[in-house]
Amino acid sequence: MAESTGRTRPLDRILAAAPFLAAGFLPSRPQGDLADLRARLKSPEVPVRRQAAEDLARIDTPAASRLLLEAIEDDAPKVRDEAIRSLGRLGSAEALAVVAKEGLASRHAGVRLGCAEALGRARGTFDRASLLRMAHAEKDPLARLAAIRSLGRVGAAADFDPLSRLEGKDPEVRAEVLRALAAIDGAKAKPLLLGALGGKDELGAPALRLLAEADPEGGAASALPLLAAPDWRARSQAIRTLERSRDARSIEALLGRLAVEERPRLREDIARALRSLTGMKFRTEAVEWERWWKENGAGFRVPPRAAEAPPREATSASFYGLPLASDALVFVLDYSGSMREPAEAGSKETRKDRAVAELARALRALPPSARFNVLVVRAEVEPFSRKGLQPAAPKSVEEAVSFAGRADARQSGDFWKGFRAAMEDPDADSVCFLSDGAPSAGTFVYRERLVEAVDALARLRQVEVNTALFGGSDFDRRFLEELARATGGDFRAAR
Repeated sequence: MAESTGRTRPLDRILAAAPFLAAGFLPSRPQGDLADLRARLKSPEVPVRRQAAEDLARIDTPAASRLLLEAIEDDAPKVRDEAIRSLGRLGSAEALAVVAKEGLASRHAGVRLGCAEALGRARGTFDRASLLRMAHAEKDPLARLAAIRSLGRVGAAADFDPLSRLEGKDPEVRAEVLRALAAIDGAKAKPLLLGALGGKDELGAPALRLLAEADPEGGAASALPLLAAPDWRARSQAIRTLERSRDARSIEALLGRLAVEERPRLREDIARALRSLTGMKFRTEAVEWERWWKENGAGFRVPPRAAEAPPREATSASFYGLPLASDALVFVLDYSGSMREPAEAGSKETRKDRAVAELARALRALPPSARFNVLVVRAEVEPFSRKGLQPAAPKSVEEAVSFAGRADARQSGDFWKGFRAAMEDPDADSVCFLSDGAPSAGTFVYRERLVEAVDALARLRQVEVNTALFGGSDFDRRFLEELARATGGDFRAAR
């Protein structure tokens, strides 16, 4: 996933970088005064501009803040994300005042988004009024969510009531408001969280997670009635909450739900929770668990939670070794240009060719009751079906395989757009994501930014993201492992 500046020819880039090299500049060695850093931000070389953005955090002055605001508009995504990271490392009140006043008022939505994120991580203090205004009035959805999230990190008691009065029908906004309120004042937020549990919208799942994070015992008690909630998302979070409670009383409740749960992914989630709570390895058949519990339940003590979740039950359908227990799946394929490279040295088969073959095997093995969609991710997302999940009938399966084969691998993929498109389908509960590396372009490039955005959406939608990496580096592997872990999914190294 090589990154190209698209500004000059190779020789011109070398000549343009020569003054910095002659001065002893190395991208890995931070140095330079403000004038030098300003010049380096205009270099045709992406690594030079990126290092300058990192070094500006050490200046920590209003002038440095303003240069970082300009750097967020850089053409190269990694320069942009490095500038946002540097803004979050600022500590002086004067430098942060520029971010809060000028950055949050920028005409550029990406600058406002980056500044809102950075203020939530900043080491110093600033006037939070601008973040509150942004939470109420910001038009860009991602920037608004970032402002609310940051208020949860830096907000004080005085911010609670203004934030709680934030109006809107968007469930993402409302879920993020609940999260911020719980972070600012957990005791005061508790009645709001309990009220959200019984609502008819999607807020039951994120509200329960917040309750359990603050009070595991109270969260487990709130989870028990949600095992029978009409909304599958609330049931999903209830299963996760009870597994984390490490309470033997949760076992009987989960057994009762396993006997009646109809959603395949949730049946596997219940069985996996039971494996974690008991140490046993039974499958999803309730009768096996019930028989064992009848013989061993009296006085049973739950073992400590293992570092790794118990393995999933093997299924007839899999994708690069990821068991497909769900019947409502979205396959997301990273079709960046590097997928045109050979699958292995000397092979005429490309990475894309192998991905299409693996997709075909997975789709053809799905049961007829399953539904699926396929999304191809480049700079934009191209879906196989614009009408949502399709039945895994032979005709639609072959059409999807043909679609994946025809689509070109080109450009760099915007991973966030792919994840968001997959999670926006109200019927989907599982995502299978294939890539050959970490993103080098798109809305979020740096790992912490993308994982945070996906995790926030997954809290609401309860969609598991399972990831597979074709080739890639150790860094790419850690990135996709963390992404899967954040959502309760699994990771596999693809071959």
